[in-house]
Amino acid sequence: MLHRYLDSMSLVQEFGRPPLFFTITCNSNWPEIKEYLAPGEEVQNRPDLVVRVFKAKLSILHDRIMKDKIFGEVASMVHVVEF
Repeated sequence: MLHRYLDSMSLVQEFGRPPLFFTITCNSNWPEIKEYLAPGEEVQNRPDLVVRVFKAKLSILHDRIMKDKIFGEVASMVHVVEF
């Protein structure tokens, strides 16, 4: 598969308007985060842990979309991570 890196306007011109748009946010109460906090430690003191867990979950979602095709065949995909 040939991967081409295009900006969002180029993607719309080539593939049309996206049929799906969704947002995923990080939840500081996820068990994967809570279990690695030291006693008395607060989530805001461990941005490294929060980012690592979020990245893992995002990678799983990406694989489900692209490899497992949970939404069908994918012509293009764009994701943006904001802090």
